[in-house]
Amino acid sequence: MRRCLLSVACLVLLAACEREVTQYTHPKAESAIVVELAFVPAGHGSGVGITTGGQLAVSAVDIPARYAIVFQCEHGTFAIQGAQHVPLWKRLHKGQRVAVQYREVQRCTQRDGEILQETCRTVDMDFLAATPAGVK
Repeated sequence: MRRCLLSVACLVLLAACEREVTQYTHPKAESAIVVELAFVPAGHGSGVGITTGGQLAVSAVDIPARYAIVFQCEHGTFAIQGAQHVPLWKRLHKGQRVAVQYREVQRCTQRDGEILQETCRTVDMDFLAATPAGVK
């Protein structure tokens, strides 16, 4: 029984020294084409209803405008969206060739503070920038 408990304690200690962490690769770049510039205008919605307590409820929601850019690159098609990309959205046009900068997001096993590189797997791409071709 004592050996069994000791074995379990050792396994727990070993497992406690190992965990999964996220790391980013160095920035990379590749050529891409802007295949779509999407815009959804701001909107407003409202409604009236009855609560479970029999009270009249009025609700309203404001939906901000949304901007998205769809790129085609050697990895496939991907989109970015959000207010931080509006200045880029305004500078690009459909069919334009760009240089896309990104980092790979990787999940890796860390044991005793060391990342085991052989365990790393790419789980996402982190978009950094897009520069029109010919612009430095």
